[in-house]
Amino acid sequence: MGCPSQVDLGDTLVFSVTTHDPDTGVLTDADAVPDYRIYEDETAVAILTGSMATLDAGNTTGFYSEIITCSTANGFEVGKTYTVYIEATVDGDMGGMAYTFKVVATNASLVDDIWDEVLSSGAHNTLFSAGQRLYNMTLRTGTLADDAGTNFITFPGPWSSVDGMYEQNIVSVVQGTGAGQTRLIVEYIGADRKAYVDRDWDVVPLTGDIVELLPFSGVLLAQHGIAQAGAVDSITLATSALTDASSYIGCLVFITTGTGAGQTRLITGYTAGRVATVSPDWETNPDNTSVYKVIPVGRSIVDTLGSDAIVQVAAALSGAGAITWSYTLTDADTGNPIDGASVWVTTDSAGTNVIASGTTNDSGVVTFYLDAGLKYIWRSRSGYNFDNPDTEVIS
Repeated sequence: MGCPSQVDLGDTLVFSVTTHDPDTGVLTDADAVPDYRIYEDETAVAILTGSMATLDAGNTTGFYSEIITCSTANGFEVGKTYTVYIEATVDGDMGGMAYTFKVVATNASLVDDIWDEVLSSGAHNTLFSAGQRLYNMTLRTGTLADDAGTNFITFPGPWSSVDGMYEQNIVSVVQGTGAGQTRLIVEYIGADRKAYVDRDWDVVPLTGDIVELLPFSGVLLAQHGIAQAGAVDSITLATSALTDASSYIGCLVFITTGTGAGQTRLITGYTAGRVATVSPDWETNPDNTSVYKVIPVGRSIVDTLGSDAIVQVAAALSGAGAITWSYTLTDADTGNPIDGASVWVTTDSAGTNVIASGTTNDSGVVTFYLDAGLKYIWRSRSGYNFDNPDTEVIS
């Protein structure tokens, strides 16, 4: 008798048996081919039955074999143990024998099972394990209970009710009407579980769509949110914006969705009331539906812009007032002009509220655009020790 001890699900299994004279033990052909029955574990009902066949009858005696397919269609399952029961009659005497084998998963099946396994924090909690790392790549997964809007999506009820919780993360629609779309979350309102995204949906996700929240953001932003209001040359940033005057001067503000979407303007002034003055004027004024991003321009980015934009940036750095005012810096001992000096203007003697800055030219002159009133002038250059600040009344 022979049979493997285990077989891959879906593979074939060959088992064999030899018959002997019960009195002498000599190999003897059975009165009829042996019958077999196959049982799963200790279940009393056979899943397969049949008769074996003589193998190489011209050269063997009492030698029988059978081949079966251990497939799910034939009732076999991974992890189960099976017993093959064989009985034969020789010279009128019946005898029997049995042996067992186990069905296991194929390598391909094991790989499929691994990739198809549902990842959960409870099942994949071994620190630094591959399963835990894969699980942590997705912050949350859920099914939408409400239709999304043009520029927002409402997350399922169990998700966080904390304002701002998911900002700067990525939401991806992985199944359903809006499948295949990915957006950056720029504003999250916890009470409504409403996430505003950085641009309108091409296809609005609907109830029943499955979404994933991914912990990723490759976007450099100084500030973002939903505007409070807008005018022909300004935008009032969200309450999360800084209240320090001049904070975002020189940055770009980009309307991503809502009223005025697609417009980009240079911020030339900023107040403690979060009102950013822009240049040039808006073609369509933003309002309280406008989702925006404030992008820190920086010198290297300014250098890549067109001449008009560079002029606007220069104007922003030089101030946003109505009066053109030039300041001349000279050496107190020689009277010679000091070129290459950094000069900046503040509205306070502590030097915290900077409204303009620049560098003196070869004649020691720097020009600012200021509003009337008392201003404080600060100066700096290597090799010089200035008595700061210098006070000037602009008129």
